[in-house]
Amino acid sequence: MNCPYCGSVVRENEKFCQNCGAALAQNTAAMQNVSVPAQQEPSLAQPPFTGARVQYDSLKDFVQSPVCPEKVRKSIKSSWIILLVCAVLTLAFEIIMGILPIDAVLLAVFAFWLRGKYSMTPAILALALGIIGVIVGYVQNGTPSGILVVFAGSTAVSSLLRAKKLFDEYKKNGTL
Repeated sequence: MNCPYCGSVVRENEKFCQNCGAALAQNTAAMQNVSVPAQQEPSLAQPPFTGARVQYDSLKDFVQSPVCPEKVRKSIKSSWIILLVCAVLTLAFEIIMGILPIDAVLLAVFAFWLRGKYSMTPAILALALGIIGVIVGYVQNGTPSGILVVFAGSTAVSSLLRAKKLFDEYKKNGTL
């Protein structure tokens, strides 16, 4: 099947055209009936289509598009995975210590919230929870605990800030 915007061949169930970055219909089977004039059929040597600029409605759409640099996507993915690992480690620690696992549940919620919405809010909340954990651990035990949570939260915040900056630049100029 072909992209309705640039005519490039699109694989089944792709969300975005790999050539022009256009957001495709959720049901790509509906695109099979789209007719593309013969002169627009892409070849392997055809340069990327530059005639139309795709607008993304949300940061999530932008990050999942081919326009967003792979490094940014990987950084955000790493952030929520680290948060999830922190949640599992915190859960194990809190169960061993006989503590109600509120921190672990919060970290898991923040990780899945970040993964689902690409929102700055769970990243900031995770960072705040980590900082509070370090302070409380230092006051209670004399040693800071929760450093990994602070790292995960700060990584998530910096990744999302970078993605937001690129998203705003793309919305303003149409390029990165």
